[in-house]
Amino acid sequence: MKTLWRHKGITLLGLVLAICVVFNPRSVAGKPSAENCATLQVASNGFHTNFYLPAHVFSEASTLRQAWPTASWFVIGWGDESFYRDGPTLARSIAAIIPPSPTVLHVIATPDTPETYFLDEAVTVALSTEGMDEVARLIEARFARTEDDEPIRLADGHYPGASAFYRAKGSYHAFHTCNQWLAGVLRRAGVSINAPSAIPAQSVMWQLKLRAPKACLAA
Repeated sequence: MKTLWRHKGITLLGLVLAICVVFNPRSVAGKPSAENCATLQVASNGFHTNFYLPAHVFSEASTLRQAWPTASWFVIGWGDESFYRDGPTLARSIAAIIPPSPTVLHVIATPDTPETYFLDEAVTVALSTEGMDEVARLIEARFARTEDDEPIRLADGHYPGASAFYRAKGSYHAFHTCNQWLAGVLRRAGVSINAPSAIPAQSVMWQLKLRAPKACLAA
């Protein structure tokens, strides 16, 4: 009996590892170098992760720069609409992991670095300029749009006047969570992170602290 359970455990572990390898997004950007480097931050409140991004990484024609042309930084997260907008409850947590679950982007615009305003744990990540461009591209592509190609602003965010909820593309579910989405964006941008395993925020932060370069190298 013990041998049978051991074999089942090994099989399950092998399946999990295979999923983490097969479904990890392909990187499309190279690693940073002294001559080719940019930095962003990833922040965690213990269960959800956000991007801290300087505004200049987005083009002036982007959704974010058009909405907040004087902002210096953006805090950006993606997740289940009901859970994100109305707050966590057991019922919303269960509903969120059962697809289809509509999603939103929550954007906060700040005039200074987000660490000035928020106490969330944050880690700096260095990536190539092509990687940073990929992060900006993927975030812009996540905005759902009307037939007239306008972003769909749903409501003020958690910080009225400086934030907003936007309708987003993609469905939230047990195998596509807010943290896996963020990790997937970083993976595409060339960061060494496994997105399928990044279900809890702690996994995102642990992987970044362990694997990701924290600063640009001196030339």
